[in-house]
Amino acid sequence: MLLACDSGTVPAYNVYGSTDSIYASIVLALRSIADTCIPKCRKGFFKFWWNEDLSLHKRASVDSDRLWKEAGKPRSGPIFAYRQSCRSQYSHRLRQMQNMSANFYSKSLHDALRMKAGAAIWRCWRSKLTVNPMHSGRWLC
Repeated sequence: MLLACDSGTVPAYNVYGSTDSIYASIVLALRSIADTCIPKCRKGFFKFWWNEDLSLHKRASVDSDRLWKEAGKPRSGPIFAYRQSCRSQYSHRLRQMQNMSANFYSKSLHDALRMKAGAAIWRCWRSKLTVNPMHSGRWLC
């Protein structure tokens, strides 16, 4: 099969082959741009409830644990008590902030239900409570 062109007749397989290669090049370019420019992370990766207070508690917990290890991991004494205190405070504060996060989700869902905004209800529901198996745990943020 031959096709007519401005430069004469060209075998059809060259036109089809070049179309496929151009298409493949475009797809490859779009994928590489998406991989470099669009951040990908799983749902819940960013903790909007994390704050400076939690960072300080975590730092204190890590530092006290490092000190405890350098002291030979004693099971009693002031170093052990300090480590346990820092760990306890960090865990308690972390649980508080996580619970506050769950309450925030509940409130926003409740507000959407109360206002009877159909699209907003389901958007809120899906964003907070569902996982899409097609993305295997990876979400755009």
